[in-house]
Amino acid sequence: MDLPVTFRIYLPSCPEIASSFLSARLYDVSQEGLALFTDAIHSHSLHMFHPTATSAEQCLLEIRIPNGDEGLTLHGRVVWYDRIDTEGPYLFQVGVEVLDHPKDLRKQLETSVRDQPSASQSMEM
Repeated sequence: MDLPVTFRIYLPSCPEIASSFLSARLYDVSQEGLALFTDAIHSHSLHMFHPTATSAEQCLLEIRIPNGDEGLTLHGRVVWYDRIDTEGPYLFQVGVEVLDHPKDLRKQLETSVRDQPSASQSMEM
């Protein structure tokens, strides 16, 4: 899977305090969640994995996935991240547990991938 997405980092107790939207690539989906490639794991004082400096709570991600006119918005908690050691366009791999599972999440994501011209081409290779 190779789908461009955007995400922002926010505190569950203060959702109005959020980062700007950052870009990523969705590369894997499972029953429990999804995996992203990204260059950003923090924005200002909000870190997607570690508790923030001003609070003991872990931030959440709001992930926007293109899917027709409306798109798809998911909320999730980062359960792991790794720095990528090889050369490439991204610095990190991030595993996200999706907290608000739409009933047909996998089907919606497959439709999104199929509808993205660049994603369809990269899947055929």
